[in-house]
Amino acid sequence: MVFDTECMLTDPVSMTERYERQREESRRQRHVHIDKRFDKLEEKETVGAACRVCEAAIHVSEREAMTALDENGGDEAKAIEDLMDYEYLQRIRKKVCEGAKVETGKPISPKDRKLNGRASRKASDKCVPQRECPPLPPLDAVDTTGWSAERLTAYGRVQELPNLYLYSYPAPGKTQRHGAWSPQEHERFMMQSEAFGGWDKLNSPQTQWGIFALGVESRVGYQCSNYYIYLNKRRGERKRRDTA
Repeated sequence: MVFDTECMLTDPVSMTERYERQREESRRQRHVHIDKRFDKLEEKETVGAACRVCEAAIHVSEREAMTALDENGGDEAKAIEDLMDYEYLQRIRKKVCEGAKVETGKPISPKDRKLNGRASRKASDKCVPQRECPPLPPLDAVDTTGWSAERLTAYGRVQELPNLYLYSYPAPGKTQRHGAWSPQEHERFMMQSEAFGGWDKLNSPQTQWGIFALGVESRVGYQCSNYYIYLNKRRGERKRRDTA
């Protein structure tokens, strides 16, 4: 902080006022800096939460995930649960489109509208049969040693939301594998795809990947979802090579 020494020698009152103004400005700048740091931290946490929602609900965009998080007070599990509901997803997409129109002052372009509506059309045209989850034991009958608080909370609602739990965690008594898929796991995955309506119908927001994973046994829902994306990509690459 630099002071006017001439002012200090000639006018003590002016010097005091100048010092107070400079101190107030320094305090204000410090508060602005702190506010910016908090804003950046909050933004980073919000984006991170949206990314985790997108990983669980692969049919939604980041903006749709952030909108759902905002409606659910930042509750990731509730946002994912709601986005698995077809009618809720369509309302969120409509809200996102209307918000984009307000921000830009322009209607949504046909290209953007096509992208936003692609998953909804797939959901309606390729409806996946909804499956009943086999009975799972109540929480008090399960050995929960080593379980995280998040897993305990998810299993506490497993009777009403089994797919949500099984998306992230294995059924009690089962061991989750990681790494490359074995031929046996691949075979069970393909059998499950047929049981769930066929390959193309799995590309839908209605796919119950958690319940799907029960048929694979050693994997959980998000792993099956990611494996489907991987296999789909390989199919597309092979098709492009064959037609080249």
